[in-house]
Amino acid sequence: MKKKQWFITYTILILSIAIAYSLSQSNPSVSIITKEEEVIPLEQEISLTSYELWIEQKDYSLSLYEPRKGAYLGAYILSNKNLQFDIKSFENRTQKSHGIYIRHLRLGDPFPLDWILECASQMKTPHLIIHPPSKAFPYQEQLLEGTAEELGEFFVPIFVQFYPDFSHYFGNHIEYQDFFRKAYTIFKKKAPNISMIWSLSSDYIYESHLYDPGDEYIDWIGLNLYIEADSNQEKKLDVLATLDEFYLMYQHRKPLMISQLGISHYSTVDHRYYIEQANGLLKDIYTSLKTRYPKVKAVHYMDFNNIEIQSFDLGQENFCVTEQDELLHNYQNLILPPYFLNELEVQYKGFLQEEWIRVNDFIYEKDGSFYVTEQFFINPYIKKKFSTFQLEPLLSREYPLYSLDSIAQAIKYHLKVDSKQNRIYLITDRS
Repeated sequence: MKKKQWFITYTILILSIAIAYSLSQSNPSVSIITKEEEVIPLEQEISLTSYELWIEQKDYSLSLYEPRKGAYLGAYILSNKNLQFDIKSFENRTQKSHGIYIRHLRLGDPFPLDWILECASQMKTPHLIIHPPSKAFPYQEQLLEGTAEELGEFFVPIFVQFYPDFSHYFGNHIEYQDFFRKAYTIFKKKAPNISMIWSLSSDYIYESHLYDPGDEYIDWIGLNLYIEADSNQEKKLDVLATLDEFYLMYQHRKPLMISQLGISHYSTVDHRYYIEQANGLLKDIYTSLKTRYPKVKAVHYMDFNNIEIQSFDLGQENFCVTEQDELLHNYQNLILPPYFLNELEVQYKGFLQEEWIRVNDFIYEKDGSFYVTEQFFINPYIKKKFSTFQLEPLLSREYPLYSLDSIAQAIKYHLKVDSKQNRIYLITDRS
């Protein structure tokens, strides 16, 4: 009997040490107190809730041309011959002014001065997507100075989306980072009027950290999101999950934008129209920006038919939103709210305000108190912002849960529960 008791005691001790070690490895900044652990039996009430957790980001400093609230409307129309590539024609169709217009440019090509002045004359902000001069030799440093001087010549606000899709430069990511940083440094010296965007393709979110130039060399972070026509409901869910992953990964660092958005409603793959699916995705994305993605401060629709402009059957998708009446009517209604901005806000750089960070975690409830899992501590904002603090895990079903009340107290925040919106807010304690 004594041997059996000794064996049980020894086993429990080993398991406790293993759990504590695992927790310390997954989040070394968190101190775990095990002396007051409580093991909840399976039959005891502890329930998974549908609450979302948001934490206040205090004293967030606005970036260059970042609006305090809302999201800029932008568009690309220079491949749409049905509009004569004309801003007024596009806005007559959409029935709302857009503040930002896009043009592609290869590094070293003649600067589109006439187009820049045309945008300025119509009170529009130019957005230049600068591509490499060639695929074989993308990093030509001697071309940066001239482009920078042209960008700064008239001192008008310009967005520069530099080398937009790093998947085109797979190989030496260090070389990509170095060149991006050099470009940022030179552009900012010669053209302080430009706001620099580092962007990534929706297909390569998980590789993006390798190519990340760092916060010192970024003003905005963009997502290039092109959605092919598909009737598969799972594809729609994948698109929304991709947007979610991008947001959760980068929301705490810089203002975000959907720098290129194209939703196909027709494909030559099967020669079918997908109007209903395209309308659904348009609605899901635009209506969710205010409620779920408040740090997305701009969204640019790419209004072109890729079937017409790509040769040799390379273009299989029609992303045009203005040529199909049902899609156009839907787009008009979605962009109508004043949340979508049509004028650039230039005066708020460095302005301090509160923002909200969405935390990706399950929220549990027991006896009116709320608990989170270890996922809370993996959140990039939590890891970056808060130093070591002590926690008392509540063990349940072989995984640890942590009291939100205890967390709030440790970081000098307080909880606010909004039952109507199914949200829990961690708010700065201003007392």
